[in-house]
Amino acid sequence: MLDFKKRNDILVDESISLSNLREITMATTQTTKKESGDLRIHKTLKKKLACLAEATGRSQTFLAEEAIEQYCELQSRQIDAINQGLNAAKDGRFISHENIKKKWESKRENLI
Repeated sequence: MLDFKKRNDILVDESISLSNLREITMATTQTTKKESGDLRIHKTLKKKLACLAEATGRSQTFLAEEAIEQYCELQSRQIDAINQGLNAAKDGRFISHENIKKKWESKRENLI
């Protein structure tokens, strides 16, 4: 899991596979226990994070953790949507090009 060694410091490096994304997201939201981990970020990003932390009165850890949480949630939802689409395609549930075109043309006409 990702967390930082020092409260206002982003330090180290830990890889997380995409398959563990959902587990990590759930673990982060379900518990307040934290683990120390490593994360390497570009110098410029670290400076931006420090400025945001100062401006908001939040720790760099809080801001980074929140950003990572939001990113993981978004990616998880997108992966789920893609998988649902792939499963629908496997089951033969498609909308024809002609039907999509008719729907969009109808919407466009209603806007004009």
